[in-house]
Amino acid sequence: MIEFRALGAVELTGADGRELGEVLAQPKRLALLAYMAIGHPPQFRRRDTLVGYFWPELDTERARAALRQGVHFLRRFLGASVIIGRGEEELGLDRAQFQCDATVFDSEVDAGHVSKALEIYRGELLEGFFVSGATPEFEQWLDSERQRLRRRASESAWLAAEQQAAAGKQSAAAQLARRAAGLAPDDEAVLRRLISALDELGDRSGAVHAYEKFASRLAAEYAVEPSIQTKALIEAVRSRAQPHSPRAATQDVAAALEARRAADDRQRLQDLYVLERAVGRTGMAAVYRARDIKHDRLITLKILSRSLAAVLGPERFLRETRLLARLQHPGIHALYDSGVVDDTMYYVMAYLEAESLRERLSRSHSLPISEAASIACEIADALAYAHAHDVVLRDLKPEGILLVDGQHPVMSDFGIARTISRLAGDRLTEAGLVLGTPAYMSPEQAAGSDDLNERSDVYALGCVFYEMLVGEPPFSGPTTAAVTAKHLHAPVPRVRSPGAPVSDEVERVLHTALAKSPTDRYQGAAAFAASLRKAVAGLSAH
Repeated sequence: MIEFRALGAVELTGADGRELGEVLAQPKRLALLAYMAIGHPPQFRRRDTLVGYFWPELDTERARAALRQGVHFLRRFLGASVIIGRGEEELGLDRAQFQCDATVFDSEVDAGHVSKALEIYRGELLEGFFVSGATPEFEQWLDSERQRLRRRASESAWLAAEQQAAAGKQSAAAQLARRAAGLAPDDEAVLRRLISALDELGDRSGAVHAYEKFASRLAAEYAVEPSIQTKALIEAVRSRAQPHSPRAATQDVAAALEARRAADDRQRLQDLYVLERAVGRTGMAAVYRARDIKHDRLITLKILSRSLAAVLGPERFLRETRLLARLQHPGIHALYDSGVVDDTMYYVMAYLEAESLRERLSRSHSLPISEAASIACEIADALAYAHAHDVVLRDLKPEGILLVDGQHPVMSDFGIARTISRLAGDRLTEAGLVLGTPAYMSPEQAAGSDDLNERSDVYALGCVFYEMLVGEPPFSGPTTAAVTAKHLHAPVPRVRSPGAPVSDEVERVLHTALAKSPTDRYQGAAAFAASLRKAVAGLSAH
């Protein structure tokens, strides 16, 4: 088996275990091999794409000759049958003879083997690799693959941290949480997730240190400060830490009591539900796959974080979730039940064996226009139904969209964000909690407006649709403040789809959905869906 290690320092060994230094010494031919080897799922590459990526300066005949020479060179050292063709125009690798650690990593993540995946992820994809004269297309592909793999490694580390914490291994959980955050050093939302995780694990000094390190780098590199939400969160943590205060011993006892209460809560809920495994954690809830004992069925159980429960009133929370349970639509995740056990708040949803849109995009980076439009239109239909019942989502994002049977979107946690906003108000910021996801916030939501309507959800849907086409949201940046500024002031970037070109009609639909002023957008999700369906139908007609 030929082994290509592309995560971290690049290594390539033949079937006999010998390092193939001849290939490693040829950067462009190694890049050609990497492009054929890496992808999720693994795929064949068209010859036209290969010559365009690696020999754009040559005419077609000479470029194809250069490709033949490159393939001949690789076959000479890898083996004549390792590089295979599919038809006359596609090239790929025989995976029975060739193994790349990046594809093995993806397979382990897909299988849920996060610990094995993290062992494989030794570092950045093609770390330190440089190709003189590389085309922008190759650089863009490499950058997008690096981001995709880094994001999957980070999410795997978070899930592994959850599993270690559930097993009572606090030190290992904290270490994994730091690794997860280290894979996204410029993402302020990830910093807040790390601070909250370390706080819950009792490592408040570590949480403060992580914040101070981030704030120092932000000031040195960008001359800005962390957001008000991050500052509020760290102040809440500091108020509980006070390591040199005479109250430290009392606080240690309080922390022990807190841990005991958490264990008691878990035990009380286990009288109703058997918690089979941790699925993950959002900023506001721990998520479990569980079994409803009374009805003998699988469910998704979400337990609100203690800090969030502290600012919500249980009676109003239960009353509001009862109203949300009345929403019945194929595109809305069914809310079965909710409850409060002492100060533990939870809600119960149908269990769906489905990957999220985020997981899908992590695998394929972007989607074909027809598939992306179909998903966006189905989401719009569900939003229109909810808006007709006076419910605004406020936090639409790929992580909260499940793809049933791989194609039909279902919005999970629908209305929970709206419930929290209605009941908690400004107390969320005081507790260091953030509602909404910066990359998908409408300008009015990013500016802090409380008067959000269906047009804010239309904007968020526009952001999600853009990401399905391009592989990244329309606006990104190193800090929440930077992303907010772009939502408020930056023009919508043109769609640079890795697949087929996007028509002017589809581009206009996006630009209308992403208009800065709510009055310039589609006035409802139904209008967005109608315009998008018409634009895509026009593509089919041509």
